[in-house]
Amino acid sequence: MFFKSKGSSLLLGLLIVAFIPFLIQCAGEDQPYTEPPNLKLGGPEKQQCLSDINKTIDLYIRGELPQKNLEAFWDCLREALITFTDYTKGSSSEVYTAREVRAFLSKFFLGKIIITDPLLNQIMQIKRVFLGGSDVHFSRQEMEKAKSLILELKELTIILNPHVKVFYDGLTGRAKNKQISTDRFEDALVAFHKVAQQLGKLLIIKGEFYRFSDLDILLREIFLLIQPTKSTSPEDWQKYVPLLEKGKQIFIGGTQERIEGNEWERVFNIFSYFTQTLARLQYFILDSRFGDAKNIFHLEKIGQYIEKMISDVLVVHPGNVISFQLINEFIEISDGLFGLPLGLSAQQGKEIVEMLIRKVLTPKDDDRHKNIEGLGFPQLEVLKNEFKYWITSQKYAIRIIEGGGEGVSPILPAEDELYRVAFQAPWPLIIDENGILQMNFKKKTSYDLHSITSLNWQRQLIRILLRSFAADPERRQQLSYLTLEELKEVQVALEPLGVALGIFNPGDEKLAQRIIREASLFMPRSDGKQTITFEEGIEYLVYVLSGLSIEKQIFSELSTSCSISEVDGKKLIEASCFRKESSSQLLRWIHHLPEMAKYFEPDHSKGLWIQFEKYLEITVRKEGYSQLPILRSDIMEMWILLQYIETFFGRFDQSAPMGTINVPDSLQAYEVYAPYLAVLLKGYPISEKVRRAIFTYLMKYGKIHYFDDAIGGSLKFIGWMLSESRWEYEADRLRLVQILASLSSIQNSIWGEKILKISPNSH
Repeated sequence: MFFKSKGSSLLLGLLIVAFIPFLIQCAGEDQPYTEPPNLKLGGPEKQQCLSDINKTIDLYIRGELPQKNLEAFWDCLREALITFTDYTKGSSSEVYTAREVRAFLSKFFLGKIIITDPLLNQIMQIKRVFLGGSDVHFSRQEMEKAKSLILELKELTIILNPHVKVFYDGLTGRAKNKQISTDRFEDALVAFHKVAQQLGKLLIIKGEFYRFSDLDILLREIFLLIQPTKSTSPEDWQKYVPLLEKGKQIFIGGTQERIEGNEWERVFNIFSYFTQTLARLQYFILDSRFGDAKNIFHLEKIGQYIEKMISDVLVVHPGNVISFQLINEFIEISDGLFGLPLGLSAQQGKEIVEMLIRKVLTPKDDDRHKNIEGLGFPQLEVLKNEFKYWITSQKYAIRIIEGGGEGVSPILPAEDELYRVAFQAPWPLIIDENGILQMNFKKKTSYDLHSITSLNWQRQLIRILLRSFAADPERRQQLSYLTLEELKEVQVALEPLGVALGIFNPGDEKLAQRIIREASLFMPRSDGKQTITFEEGIEYLVYVLSGLSIEKQIFSELSTSCSISEVDGKKLIEASCFRKESSSQLLRWIHHLPEMAKYFEPDHSKGLWIQFEKYLEITVRKEGYSQLPILRSDIMEMWILLQYIETFFGRFDQSAPMGTINVPDSLQAYEVYAPYLAVLLKGYPISEKVRRAIFTYLMKYGKIHYFDDAIGGSLKFIGWMLSESRWEYEADRLRLVQILASLSSIQNSIWGEKILKISPNSH
């Protein structure tokens, strides 16, 4: 056993077959070969020179086979053929039967290696592909061709030998944390591509087809020959055949049953692109921070490979389009083999891919937008342009880190977008290594590479969504905003992905409304309007992903100390345990909110947090404050809400370090929240004076008393409204979460009517 992974064992087996098909064949003949008497082939090392073929190929694949051993291996193969043709005579003067060849090689060259009849049958199919002719015997002419073929293969393997280790380490994951010079890597790619092209040309000259049904049998026989591990079975290899069949139909074209004789060059070109891409990913991209020119160079190269590969693929499909049917079939097979990322089902995967092609990758102004049948050149062009756009902005991000932050002025549009996001916010959006937003309101706080890169990814995503779903061409061009109806389209399109990420609840009809509300009210640059701007969208995404990240940490700790249950696929935590743990672990769980931590730190009795947490539950839980188990998603929403509260104070509290909102602060905040109040009042003719009084009354008392006491509450509110010059309060964080809990309890549909009853002459 020389390989530990299934993929490596499969590669070994295939290489064994690739190296010996021209040595042996299978027919049903029983007549033995004619051996000259007293034939001497030298010492044991000569007679058994193929007996260690497994080990030889293993060392070659690992990049550990000395060149002299490699040359000796091919010379042994060629000598076997020469010896056989010079000293044996077949049952026919024109051909050699399989048993004649096999018996000779087994006696003098193969040692203990046993080639079974089924394996020989499949090897003969490989022989036909490499040499042409019959798949039941060798002709004398084919034996001569085999000698020449050995020399060609010897030359190709010698070319590749100095570079094999580069690919072995890359494709098996051993490239991680290894240093390799760009020059050495590029030399390896050139050699690999050259060898792949030569093999493709060699096979296309013969023009022979190869059936995947034969590959299925071949894999089983290879397994039985080399027995890679006791924990694997032939089915572990054979299960990949349907994926190869469908992959062939997509990437090469034609039928999925077999590779045609004129398709070999394309097969090896595509194989070369895939291999080079995987190697670059392993060496330079995976676990990369995209923090230097080398990372970006290799990422651009991968982009070029993918563009070239897809371009080559499209031209072999009808209408230059890979149909949704083919794509869906490939997704179904992949799901059955590996499962899809994020735990997506095959149906969800198909929906997401179709959405990406129809809505994201199809140019919005393209006349064919409504008649898209799959992936074609228009979608490839969009993909290429957006990829280049991100590359440009990431290069700018690197210059920001290297050159002093905000002082590095943007030049190109992509750079200007990142500048808008990173430096025109009230404070830097610093995202730590765990994806958690660090809410430090000091403007002088600097970005690090991870943070600016994360922000750049999120900028690119919101850019794509806005350009994909905004109906107005001008808004798409200027990256201005999405309306509620457009955001509902986004919700429908992204729901499968959002559910998989734990951000969306299935069938949540009010999600788009909540996103609009939260983005327009609680972000550093919220404007209060019932739209979601480019900046609001990015900041909202940062906040949600941050909440998701901190919730994962919290849930991991709760899992060890609290009872966890599951209903309809949703995780629930015992309420009393969550409250106890949140009280004892609070300062750790809000470490990313330093000003809030200061607010709670003196509260040694934890009484303040108990009140605070109760209001959080009332705000986000459908059940309100209840002893029922708490949904895991509700905990995430609570911690997102904490970020919103901090944003409110960071934006409007001008009295720091007091940590309260006074009347002037709240009147400044009112300019943002006034449009939302108008929505709550459902269009009732409530004057500006009354709306301002409502907002400040809430800041003073935390709720509208009318809903508890109609007469007393009315008098109290009217008195407040008429005494504007004497308004005074200092609202802290508890007051703000109390307001949110109060608003979540009010029946919005009748709120405007009740406000009119409080102050009937207000309009």
